[in-house]
Amino acid sequence: GGVIIYSTCIGQKDYKRAGESACQVLLVSTFISVTMMILGLIFRRNLLSLIFGRVDEDVMKEYILTLSIALPEQKNTLYVDRKAVISSDKGDFVYKQYDDEFIATRIVKGDEVGQYVIIKEGLEEGDVVSMSE
Repeated sequence: GGVIIYSTCIGQKDYKRAGESACQVLLVSTFISVTMMILGLIFRRNLLSLIFGRVDEDVMKEYILTLSIALPEQKNTLYVDRKAVISSDKGDFVYKQYDDEFIATRIVKGDEVGQYVIIKEGLEEGDVVSMSE
């Protein structure tokens, strides 16, 4: 409907009204899109169950993660399972293996992606960390 009004205004050379109608179409379209996105995110678990039926919990988590975030591909990114990260008032740590023992090692966390935490500083590729103390 809004495009018809816009076209009619352009045909009548009423450019001010055409601009106003185009703005209204844009606002209404944005409102509807954002509303649908929010509803989709709120009811994503129900929507996935409706579409796919019964789904294993692990698979459901991965689908929900995929629907919830979209990150650009990150090359040369180091990450660990979030269960390995210990956060305290003194900072974030992992228990890193040194020879035959695990020692608390301070890290700098980046974003969390699903069950993983991106590590910005404190670990190198090949380091072994413990999932518990």
